[in-house]
Amino acid sequence: MNRWAITAGLLAVVVTAVSLLCVFTWVPQPWLDAPRFDLRWLAGAVLGGGARFFAFRIYRRARIAIDSPIYISVAFQQNVLSAAWLVAAVLAIDGMVRVSWRISRGQSFGASLSRVVLERLYIACAPALVLVLLGVVFRLDQLARPLELRTLLLVVPTFSLSFLSLHYFSAGGLHWFDESNSRELLRGYFFRVIAVELALIPLSFALIVTFTEHGLGLFVLIGTIAIFFSAVYRRAVTTSAALDERLHELSVLNSVGRLLSRTLDRHTLLEALARESCRLVGASSQFILAVPLAGGRAMHCEIYNSAGV
Repeated sequence: MNRWAITAGLLAVVVTAVSLLCVFTWVPQPWLDAPRFDLRWLAGAVLGGGARFFAFRIYRRARIAIDSPIYISVAFQQNVLSAAWLVAAVLAIDGMVRVSWRISRGQSFGASLSRVVLERLYIACAPALVLVLLGVVFRLDQLARPLELRTLLLVVPTFSLSFLSLHYFSAGGLHWFDESNSRELLRGYFFRVIAVELALIPLSFALIVTFTEHGLGLFVLIGTIAIFFSAVYRRAVTTSAALDERLHELSVLNSVGRLLSRTLDRHTLLEALARESCRLVGASSQFILAVPLAGGRAMHCEIYNSAGV
């Protein structure tokens, strides 16, 4: 897809989300209550920021955290617009902090700074827009308060599944645009993330019931404990990924060593080295071998794909 068309699409989502949030906030709506930025909202912001701090990478640029149950619980405890502003604020601040951190360390982005900032704003605004639309469809603000247990058992899982599916489908938009293999994207990103997030639906339910029955204190306590376990899990995932990468490198080096000891045929060696080198850095890579010709003014180049041919 054309780069300018992608940029226009991302910008359209950001402008639409911000415009709707502002209009619905300042102009009373029959299906949405006015947002409330009180102590409960601030507690949700702190917990959401803490969850984002311990987010870990699961697929390329995509990170996963346990912040979704916090946004869902705020939507049920307070109202939809409060939750929408919360998710937009937390994700936008998280994105800007990560961009600033990379700039301070001199790391490159692979794109212009304006494009990176736009992508971060898209990641923040897309779930906020999804939350507002689903809140209207499910009529969350029209539910009788206090919320009945039977209502929660029916609505919370359905709403959570809908929000998570649409949220990560929209968040994956950055990958849909630049990914040629949609099957690998579905398997590596979408299904994996949704599977992890589905396990968090009971946490959403627990946060809602806890706040309804016991107030803000226990809600914050449970959220803090969840963030602590997220930090532990992040550490385990990071360590496991580093070990897997190291084992993969050692496996490739071992294969190359065995190949070198088996044959001295130049063509066979080059094919094997190309295949193993591409395996080491990724199947989409290519191996280029350049040999200077007599006189040094020209080069003989051979290009091999991941199959070594």
